[in-house]
Amino acid sequence: MLQTIDAIASLSSIEQELLEEFRSQVDLDVDPYIFLPLWLFLSDGICRLHGASLSVLTDTEIQLLFAKVMFSELGDGEESEIHSKLLKNLLCKWVAPKFPSVFDVNDDVISYFNATVKQITQATESWVVGFLVGLEVPALDEFNMVISSFMRMGVPEEALMKARYIEIHQAIELDHQEAGSEAMEKIKAAGFSMTEMREGGKAAIEFLLHMIGSKGNLLSPLQVA
Repeated sequence: MLQTIDAIASLSSIEQELLEEFRSQVDLDVDPYIFLPLWLFLSDGICRLHGASLSVLTDTEIQLLFAKVMFSELGDGEESEIHSKLLKNLLCKWVAPKFPSVFDVNDDVISYFNATVKQITQATESWVVGFLVGLEVPALDEFNMVISSFMRMGVPEEALMKARYIEIHQAIELDHQEAGSEAMEKIKAAGFSMTEMREGGKAAIEFLLHMIGSKGNLLSPLQVA
């Protein structure tokens, strides 16, 4: 029992470390003209990251844990509820009329994303689990950045908060604490290397910082005309 508590505590400390690393480097006020195209691209591609991860994982309970996350991204099987489609609908209505290139990113973004997918397929299970944990750690901060970016693009707050994409992610954040506790226990029970998990988590934070425009202009999307 003591070993179980220690393992969960270690995982919790890794999550806190990753969150602090993210917050120390992220630009919460990143230009929405940079952030929104990158966020859409990431939303479109997130299931590729999970698919690559599932190709490495061998523990069926851990596979199920992260497959549920991917299934949620895919609208729990409802095409109209796919998160990236809901985001695209929101962008089409409120952002695209003034920023048509919101759906475009440059080749550096695509190459970087593809290289990350390849890196996942060549990693150890512990590293991959850490990477997946790292992807989820700053979810609330990212959600707040999404809301801020839309509002800075002139979307009325009342309309934004009624958008299906926002409603779904508010519900996800409410469930996050309970689901996170269950996930920690399953990950602990699988006996993964905490050192490798930390390395994978740090790689995920670095990836996210690039993919939301907080790592300079190299991976910025097409410039506004």
